[in-house]
Amino acid sequence: MISIAYLTYLRLKEPAFLVLMAIGMLISYWLGGLGMVDAEIVSRASLLGSSNTQGTVLLGTILLAFLCGLINIFNAATEIPRDISTRMIAIYLSKPLDRTHYLIGKYLGTLGIGMTAGLLWITAMLVSRVFLHEGAESLTGADMVRQYLVLLYLIPVTAIAVGISCYFSDVLAMIICCAYIVCCFAATLVPVVFNILSGLLFMKILMVPYHFFPNLLYYFQPYDRASSYVQLAVYALATCLL
Repeated sequence: MISIAYLTYLRLKEPAFLVLMAIGMLISYWLGGLGMVDAEIVSRASLLGSSNTQGTVLLGTILLAFLCGLINIFNAATEIPRDISTRMIAIYLSKPLDRTHYLIGKYLGTLGIGMTAGLLWITAMLVSRVFLHEGAESLTGADMVRQYLVLLYLIPVTAIAVGISCYFSDVLAMIICCAYIVCCFAATLVPVVFNILSGLLFMKILMVPYHFFPNLLYYFQPYDRASSYVQLAVYALATCLL
């Protein structure tokens, strides 16, 4: 399992990934000057009902997180289909390695790629914000930590992408996974609409499929307590296992 994860993670050394990393660093410098997302809007969409600005996510962090998510989706959607098409999977599974360990290894390696890119890019963004963008709003230590915790959303997203890639070709897996992730974000609006139109029967029916989509908006909400960070990590792991 560890060897599969390591071999998958080694894709970072490919020229295409190195170029992507360099481009991401340049983008991070530009994003360092962007402000925070409106905490009140996010809170209303997530039904928190709070406009606390502490622990709010930067707009640049959200854009970098989405870019990391796309990298993991495209990478996960091609890894297993490529092993199947090249028949490398037969070699892997002929050794004392079962399918579960193979999938976990692919998952950990793909997750490591996205996490590495996210950590580097967010760090570059924060450094440029502190030293190069003097007019930007200052951040506390807790605010900086909050930016890194957004990357926890890669845990369920990568698991979804790896699971879908087991049943479809690479291109089709990318399309289905992207469509499902879009539905996950769109599903976060269902409770808001339900509170407005709670008396209608079709809204009660709509709440049934709502529970089939993980609420990815949780990872972008403003949190100002350390216990909330622990709950966020537990939610990410639980969603991944499901």
